[in-house]
This record gives sequence, C-alpha cells and structure tokens, in this order.
Amino acid sequence: MAAYSWLLEPRRLRRQLLRVALPHLPPQLVGTRLAFLTDFHLGGPGDPERLTRRAIQTARDWQAEVVLLGGDYFDEGRFRPSAAFDGLREFPLVYGVLGNHDYRQGEATTEQIAGFLGRLGVVVLRNQAAELHLRGEPIRLIGLDDPYTGRAFLPPRSPDDPLPTIVLAHAPLIVDLLPAGYAHLVLSGHTHAGQIRLSPSSRLTPLDAAWYLDRSRGRPSSRQQRGFHWERGILVYVSSGLGTTTLPLRFMAPPEVVLIELAAELVDPGKPCDDPARYARRLAYFSAR
Repeated sequence: MAAYSWLLEPRRLRRQLLRVALPHLPPQLVGTRLAFLTDFHLGGPGDPERLTRRAIQTARDWQAEVVLLGGDYFDEGRFRPSAAFDGLREFPLVYGVLGNHDYRQGEATTEQIAGFLGRLGVVVLRNQAAELHLRGEPIRLIGLDDPYTGRAFLPPRSPDDPLPTIVLAHAPLIVDLLPAGYAHLVLSGHTHAGQIRLSPSSRLTPLDAAWYLDRSRGRPSSRQQRGFHWERGILVYVSSGLGTTTLPLRFMAPPEVVLIELAAELVDPGKPCDDPARYARRLAYFSAR
C-alpha cells in the first residue's frame, strides 16, 4: 500500500467528466465545455510539472471552451517560471484564482505569480466578477481570493440577477460565507480529497490526512473534502487537484482534471431537491492519456 500511494497513485491522472445542470441556461449554451484544474504545486513532491502538462493537454483534447484554475500554482509559494503552463495560451478564455500557497512567500511573490499567469493569458480574479460570453450568451463568473487565509470578500450580486453564475474559489470553506442562492455552482480544490483517504465519506473525517495537516497549521478545515455537495441551495464540487504537498503520497484520492458539460434540464428530476445527483452526474472517470 505504501509503494502504491508513493509511486503509482500520485502519478495516475484521472479524467473526471461531469454533466452539470445550471438554472436559466440558454439553449445555445447547452453542451458548453468547461475544464477545471487546481492545486498544481509545482516544485512540490512527485512530478507536478508532468501532471500539469497532461491536464492541460487533456483539456485541449476535449476542446474545452473555458479553462478555470483553482490556485496553489507553486508549492509553498516558491515561484519559478515554468513552461508547464505554456499550453494555457492556446485556450480562448482562461480564468484563475489564487490559493493559500500562492501567499506563503509574501505579497511581492504573490504579485509575481499573478503577473506570470497574466502573461500566459490567464485573467486572475481577486474578489471580482466577470461576464463571460460563450456562443453569444453570457455566464457570470465570480472569482474569489483565497478563503483559507481569510482573503475572500463577496462582490455584491442581486438576487434578481438571471445569469447562470459560477463561483471559483480555492478552498470549499467559501460555502460558509455565501448567502443562500448566491451562485448556482461553486468549484473549489485545496483539500486534495484528503490526499491520504481512509474514509468513504465525502466530508472531512479524522481518517483523512488533510484533517491533521489543517490542525497542525492552526487553520480551519473544510467540511467538504471531495466530490459534489449541496449547500444553501448551491451545488458545490471539490476537486482532488493535481499535485501533492508536505507528503509525496496519495491514497484513494487520485489527481484529476475536471471536465464539465453544461446542461439546462435536471439530470435526475426524481432525486430530492437537496441531493446533488438531481443536478449533476459523473459521465466518465478514467485515466487520461
């Protein structure tokens, strides 16, 4: 088990293909493809540069129309220019937020990371909203600064705003700050799905390595550790991300690139209103080439 969690699982990138229903989605946007990549941890344990290149290539092969980045680009915030992200230049729309590791070496390094991403064509959102025009129709994207270090502040949003709205934030702690119905979909990472996972639950338990890592740093833990959740009328997806930190291990929490196909109709109308399966379904889950 030790050999598997050190040598195999951290290097086996999974392709997570999801169908997600958004309310008020215009017919023209049905089938729109989004890719979500997070927790790269370049310079950290394992082979994060190779995983990053493969994840970007997977999004390109899938012909993603928008790429969303969830933060923690460099492990411990130790910035060094890397060609691993060069493939992002080929996408027409790339948006990202910053994670807790991106702040660890101070504000000057944080600005270096943000500037590096900007030169690749990434629009870095820091408590800002952007209106994305896809296939001639708008979707609202709200990118929040890192919730784990207390930097997230919500831009005002009218409850009467009819646009389908996605919130991008590094840590799922953000759901505790969101008013009911603030968004239709939240995408987060940070938890690495526990990184070493011995619990079958999608919630945090003492059987997850992340439980101890957060406590050792005196930081609050995210209740939502992996997969889909339904919180305050909002669908939440927590990705296991790509890289590792602190420990060069993954167990029952493989790295993943998340590919989302948007739908207008409920995925399973027979499910209860507070069941994520009513709004989302996994279409495929397998190793990426």
